[in-house]
Amino acid sequence: MAFLSIPAFVALFTSCQSDDDQPQVATHPCKLAEVVGERTFKMGFSTWPYAATFEAIDSTYSFIAHNGDLISEQEDDAIPWSAWINGTPLPKDFENGINYRASLRPPGHELLLSVSILNILRSDLIEDIDGAIPAYTAMNDAHIEDAYFLHVEYLIGKFNPDYLLLAMECNQLYFRSPDKWQAYKALMANIRSRVATAHPDLPLSESFTLHDWAIPEPGSPEDFIEEITAYGSNFDFAA
Repeated sequence: MAFLSIPAFVALFTSCQSDDDQPQVATHPCKLAEVVGERTFKMGFSTWPYAATFEAIDSTYSFIAHNGDLISEQEDDAIPWSAWINGTPLPKDFENGINYRASLRPPGHELLLSVSILNILRSDLIEDIDGAIPAYTAMNDAHIEDAYFLHVEYLIGKFNPDYLLLAMECNQLYFRSPDKWQAYKALMANIRSRVATAHPDLPLSESFTLHDWAIPEPGSPEDFIEEITAYGSNFDFAA
């Protein structure tokens, strides 16, 4: 990936000024693309809108369609655990939300789908639609594994991703709830195997928080870095 250096940016800025030396950012015909040239890398954007309105959602997708090559969808609000575990119908609001977002994917754009199995604190399983956490003895209980696999399969079918994150910021679980880490690894190893079998051409990964990986919280930083680095070696790409 190429980066625009400070001298290059200064040269660009001064060359795009008008005769009275005042920057004309919005109206001057000089364009960044004309200076930098055609991109040799793909660039993507998250679909997080700038406001909680349909107008903001639509304009965000429109921006991505015109300015990016890759779209990043994030599904981390809740998981309908009860429906998946008990085989009952999915909540309509959940289905409608997924269908709506999937329909907005710009044609020709690759898609990175990020799914969270962990709550916002990355200390336990993410909540159900009603805010409850499913009962379990260990994170890798069979009913948790089966339910999450069904959830991931459903989302794959809806979004048809080119890249898939099976969990988000999973390294934080290591120090937020260390007693759950080994069961979590066993759970995700089984999920990764099942998804890879069903979708052999779909690259799989989980995301790490880089600041925690580089500068771990107090405790045993060397052990943490070694553990997370080893765990990340199981993935098809880095996130």
